[in-house]
Amino acid sequence: MNPVDLFRIGNKGYRLQYRDPRRRRLLAAFMLLLLVLLGVSLYRLGGTHAEERLGADTRELASLRSEVARLDEVNRDLMQRSTLAERTAEVERQSSEQVRETLRQMEVQIQALDEELMLYRAIVSQEHADNGLFVQSLRVVPADGENAFSWRLMLAQARGAAAPVEGDVELAVQARRGGVITTLDHAEILPEGQGDVKFEFRYFQSLEGGIRLPEGFQPVAALVRLKPKGSNLPPVEKRFIWSSVIAGG
Repeated sequence: MNPVDLFRIGNKGYRLQYRDPRRRRLLAAFMLLLLVLLGVSLYRLGGTHAEERLGADTRELASLRSEVARLDEVNRDLMQRSTLAERTAEVERQSSEQVRETLRQMEVQIQALDEELMLYRAIVSQEHADNGLFVQSLRVVPADGENAFSWRLMLAQARGAAAPVEGDVELAVQARRGGVITTLDHAEILPEGQGDVKFEFRYFQSLEGGIRLPEGFQPVAALVRLKPKGSNLPPVEKRFIWSSVIAGG
C-alpha cells in the first residue's frame, strides 16, 4: 500500500499515526528510573525514621534502666530499714516482756515478804494470845477450767506455843445463785481426786489446794475452818470477802 492509498483511507474515517519504538523504550526507562528513585527515597526516608526511632528507643531504654536501678536501690534501702525496724521492734518487745516479767516477779516477792512480815507480826502480837492457833492469810487464784480456783493458806500459832498442833482444814464458799446466797461445804467444792487437807506445825505452815464451784454459783466469801486434833485448842473459823482474796480482785 502506497501513501496515497493511506491518505485515501484516512479520508474514509481512518487516521494516520506514526509510532516511534525508541520513544516507548525511553518512556519505560524513565518510569523505571522514577520508580527506582522513589524507592530509594522511601528507603532513605524509612531508614532515617528508623534511626531516629531507634535512637529515641535507645535513650528511653537507657532512662528506664537508670530508673529501675534507682528504684532497686531505693527498694534495698527500704528493705534494710524495714528489717532494722522489725529487729528494733522485736528487741523492744522482748525488753518490754522482760521488764513486765521482772516487775511481776518483784510484785510476787514483795507480796510474799509482806505476808511473811504480817505473819511474824501476828505471831508476836497479843491478839491471838488466848487462842494460839489462827488463820493468817488466804489467797485465791483462778485455775484452768470453769469455776476452778487454786488457793494458798497460811496458818500460824502465836508466840509461846507449847507444842506442835495438827488437825484438818475445811474450806467452804458462800456463793450466790439466782439472788440467793448458799454456803457450799468442803465436800461440795473439793475437786475429784483431792484428799482431805491437813495441817501439822508449831509456828506456821503454808498449805495449797484447789476448789471447784458448781455451775451457776458466783462466790461471795470464803470460810476457813481449822479443827485441831489431840489438843485443848478449840476450832477456828475465819471468813474472807472473796474480792479481798481473789488475785486481781
